[in-house]
Parts: sequence; C-alpha cells; structure tokens
Amino acid sequence: MSKESDKAWQYLAEGNFSAAEQLSAQLINQNLVQVVDTPLLKVWFVKASIMLAKGLYAEAADQLTQIINLDASDRFSQDVLLSLLQENTAVDEDVEGQLVLGIGTGRSGSTSLAHLLSAQSNTYCSHEFPPILPWRTDGDERAFHFHVDKFKWLMRKKPFVCDSAHWWLPRIETLIESGIRLKVVAIKRDQEATVRSFLNLKGGGDVGSINHWVEHDDSFWNKNFWDVCYPKYVSDSLEDALNQYWAAYYDEVARLEALYPDVVNMFPIESLSSEAGQLEILSFCGFAKPVLLADAHKNANTLDDGRTFFQNPISFLSV
Repeated sequence: MSKESDKAWQYLAEGNFSAAEQLSAQLINQNLVQVVDTPLLKVWFVKASIMLAKGLYAEAADQLTQIINLDASDRFSQDVLLSLLQENTAVDEDVEGQLVLGIGTGRSGSTSLAHLLSAQSNTYCSHEFPPILPWRTDGDERAFHFHVDKFKWLMRKKPFVCDSAHWWLPRIETLIESGIRLKVVAIKRDQEATVRSFLNLKGGGDVGSINHWVEHDDSFWNKNFWDVCYPKYVSDSLEDALNQYWAAYYDEVARLEALYPDVVNMFPIESLSSEAGQLEILSFCGFAKPVLLADAHKNANTLDDGRTFFQNPISFLSV
C-alpha cells in the first residue's frame, strides 16, 4: 500500500469523505493502486447509506451499482440494491415479461444489439449490467442469482427485459431449465474480423498485452479485472487463444440453437445494419411494433460505444 493510499485512508478516518474519494479515484485512474487498496468503496457505501436515509432511492441505486461494478464480490451491496428495487417499484400483476439476452464473443455486435433493444417501447435494457459473471459456473453463483432475481422482478413490471453480455452463454441452459420466459439472440461476426478487433484492443499479443483467455503469471501478459469472465485455453499466443475461443463459443451456440430453436437464434452481425435484419431479430424476440434504427451498428474498432451501460431500474420504473 502506497503512502498516497495511506493518506486516503487517513482522510476517511477523519470523516473527510470527499477528500478520501477524490484521492482514491486519482490513484486508481493513474494505475498506482488497486481499488481494494483505497477507501473508495467504503466512501461510496457511506454515501449510498446517506442517500437511503434521505429517501433518495434512485441516487442510492446508482451509487450501489457503481460499487458492484468495481467489486463483483460485494454481495451485501447486491442484496441492498435488490431490496431497494423491490421495495420502491410496484409490480403490475397483468405483466408477464419476456427476458431477452444478447450474446456473442465480444467485438461482435452485442453493444449494437443492446442499443437496438433499448430503442423498443416499454422495454428495460442494459449492456453488461454489473456485477460481472465468471465464466466458470462451478463456484459461488450468488452474483448469477442476483441477476436472475433482478430480471424476475423487472419482468413483473415491463413486457421486455434485456441484457447483452458474452458471459451469459454458459448459463443459457440453466435459465431455460428454470422455466423463465427467454429469448436468446446470438450475434456472430466473421472469425478473422473478430480476432483482429480483439488483438487491436488488447495490445496485439506482445509484452504487456491483455490476455483473458490463458492462465498466466502476469509476467508477459497483464492480468485484468475481466479475466474471470472468459474461458481459458492452452496456448502461448493471444491470437491462437482468440481463435480457439471464437470456435468454441459459436460451436456451443450452434448446439444450443439445435436443441432449443424456439429460444436461441443466431444472426450474422450484418443483420444489425439492415432493416430486414433488424426486423428478423426483433420479431424473433416478440416485439409486436418493432422500432428500427438507422445506425444500430456501434462499437466499430473502439471501446467508446462498447462500454457497460444500463438504465437505473428505479428511475426507469418510476416513469
């Protein structure tokens, strides 16, 4: 722990929350410390608690979501957020919502799909709503159950509830077997283009690159917060690992599509760029009056449009 982070903790002890927050954020943004080495999350929880005490429920939900976004293991904040949602949004007994999940390897149009879905009327939509989910499903699944409980509550309020994230793939069969009303839209981009896009964004595979797809010791490739969200392969090359990932991902999608054709449907990424393709996607999801977008294709070789986004559920459901 650095002297600078010690100072941030001192600010917290003195009750100077603003200074503790500002210094923590500065150190984290400069990659000088890890989030857990600062009091940032503690400050945010204090702020959320104060908002709750003042009856500022939407603002508290935003603050709790920020905490969960940085610390996927914070079960308490997840429980508080879910309770906050349930206690401050009335359900509609006449609504039996449809869950729509967008999947794909990443760099494959999931952000564009999320923007298309969010344009539909009476629909709650997010892209990678936190917390992130680990690829492996044999560990602590409380974060997954948080998502499921959140979906089920939202589905009692809105006819369509949507989220797009690559990490849903290993849990599709679990969701189908649970009986939840589900449609899965898989977007598939050309393998070479997908791998090239990942390589451009992850550093090309050289020293210091990010490689989510191989277990490594952080000496050649850099470890990253998102590593847990991806499957692992045996490879000494980022490009090779990415090719293995792409092939395995869409093999699994094809298997699910064959088993559950009414639930899972795979579309080429080009579908997002045409009216006919958008109509096909939205009709499969069950939208009776689909809204088309002239520029649905987002995230072309940049992270700007690919970042996590979500509507505050309490603010959204209060409208």
